[in-house]
Amino acid sequence: MPGRGAENHDLLPYGQFLDLCREADAVVLQGGAGAVMDMRSIGVVPIVVPRVPGGGEVVDEHQLVFAQEMDALGVIRRALTYEEFARLLDEALLEGRKAPAEIATPGADRVEALLSRPVRRITVWLTLRRMAKTGVRILRTRLRRGGPR
Repeated sequence: MPGRGAENHDLLPYGQFLDLCREADAVVLQGGAGAVMDMRSIGVVPIVVPRVPGGGEVVDEHQLVFAQEMDALGVIRRALTYEEFARLLDEALLEGRKAPAEIATPGADRVEALLSRPVRRITVWLTLRRMAKTGVRILRTRLRRGGPR
């Protein structure tokens, strides 16, 4: 249902969507990870109203769980009731809110450390040993099935 006093679109090209979100006084999304991460990438903190199971919209509570985690990190503002939505929208329109300069990303330091390690090359001996094990497994399987095909 179109909102009164707001610009409403059924479908937009991706680039135009992001441009409008950058310029908007407030952005309201459902709780899908893709759009939330798009907003994060352009420095917008959206109001998110996660979809809930029932009514054929989603099959489980994944949007509720995701929105809870993203709200705790400061990536979004989550609204679970009409009253919360109205309050968050009023706040966004009155004061605006850009994404914090630093947003926690759990596990990112660990991943960065793993990726910055030099690649460990395996020895020729280990490669040959793995190939031999694989060959033996293939032969055993074929023998169990009645020989080569």
